[in-house]
Amino acid sequence: MSWKVYRDGASEGTGVRRLRLLIVDDEARILESLAEVLGEAFEVITATSGDEALAAFDAQSPELVLSDQRMPHRTGIDLLKEIQAREPSCVRMLITGYSDIDAVIDAVNHQVLYRYVSKPWENDELRAIVFGGARKWLDDAGVTDEALRRRYAP
Repeated sequence: MSWKVYRDGASEGTGVRRLRLLIVDDEARILESLAEVLGEAFEVITATSGDEALAAFDAQSPELVLSDQRMPHRTGIDLLKEIQAREPSCVRMLITGYSDIDAVIDAVNHQVLYRYVSKPWENDELRAIVFGGARKWLDDAGVTDEALRRRYAP
């Protein structure tokens, strides 16, 4: 498999675990950029296709998924629907350009995804949306670990 897990060695010794975030995009440089922006706070797992993403999801059980919409063989929304069927508690987010807005609205209306991020993204906005997803997962899961909750505080 070609999916990767990015780990931040500096955070490993803090004793505060990081939530797992699966990022899916068919463009390697976008994956690297997203992993760099989010890797300090999350254990980032990347995949370059829907099939790789599902294999990584099954192997790593991430709490959050951020997927590109336009990919060969499977859209991000189709991938997020499959993930929702496997684990409804996983917080699902989409990153997409404006041209896909009708598909995004439909996915939001059918509760397939928590939020979406517009391309091109602003790093601070991206972090705010993904951190919001982390707080949603922590709330929904009833996590009371204050150190973990502080990691994803606004």
